[in-house]
Amino acid sequence: MRTDIFNSLKFASVPFIGIGNAKRTSLFSHPYLSFVKAAVYSGKTPWNNNKSTIVGLSHNNNVFACLAVDGESDTKQKQISSMFNVTTHKLSNTEYDINIEVTSATPREVSIEATPQIFSAMPLDITYSIELDKLITKVPKNPEGRLMMQSPRTRLMNGQIFVPAGEIVDLGPILKVIRRKKSSKFSEDSHLITRRVHLSIRKRLYEE
Repeated sequence: MRTDIFNSLKFASVPFIGIGNAKRTSLFSHPYLSFVKAAVYSGKTPWNNNKSTIVGLSHNNNVFACLAVDGESDTKQKQISSMFNVTTHKLSNTEYDINIEVTSATPREVSIEATPQIFSAMPLDITYSIELDKLITKVPKNPEGRLMMQSPRTRLMNGQIFVPAGEIVDLGPILKVIRRKKSSKFSEDSHLITRRVHLSIRKRLYEE
């Protein structure tokens, strides 16, 4: 089973992109947003046609942002539409919460690293909080063959990302999972690495 994609964990390596000069009014009819639904659903990313969990954020019946949760991923098997459970909550006309958790439907053997991407018709500030298992990146040589340190402790990583209007922005490789089938040799299932991700998305108000 592949574990090499997790040997270099760069959760903090997220981009900072300059302010875009695109007009909000023209971006609302942009091909990347024209067919995005104001919902959480399994679909195709508008910019590369990859299968992904899609989140469409809207205001006054206009979809202004599209988040592709796992369209960009490195995985040992075919993409799994039910890999991540995504919920959204609109706090106000300018602020939205998105929660991403690994679902119980995740197969017993899977290795995946996913980079969420977002495209928006207006500038956004995203504050993220990532809950991680305490982990080691190499498999220890012990009879149990555990991939992870056996510990209930987790750690949090927090930060901010600026999303300019009219650009596709990578949020970084923040979704990482290793699971292994139970067997006579390995009776204990491997832990997850990313347990959950919370995104607080706030629209930047500006004049046209």
